[in-house]
Amino acid sequence: MMASLNKRPNGTWHLSFRLGDTQFKPSLKTTSEREARRRKAVVEETIKLLETGRINLPAGASRPEILRFVLSGGKQHTKLDVPRTVELRTVVDQ
Repeated sequence: MMASLNKRPNGTWHLSFRLGDTQFKPSLKTTSEREARRRKAVVEETIKLLETGRINLPAGASRPEILRFVLSGGKQHTKLDVPRTVELRTVVDQ
């Protein structure tokens, strides 16, 4: 088994998995068992791809970036930079 799900007393699901010698136990930030199982499958597939060399971890990635990469299915390793506010003028000019 590559990953396991654990339901916390507050109802949120957490995932436990190893990547190399490093243990990860992130919250999946969901109370839905169905969604937790879906995310577990994504993580397990990503680990398989990493182990077979089909994809590689981003060079120099930090622990949070590695976690983000694995949870996103190998697609994202940096935090999204979304502006908090948009000026109306910017929207109208487009």
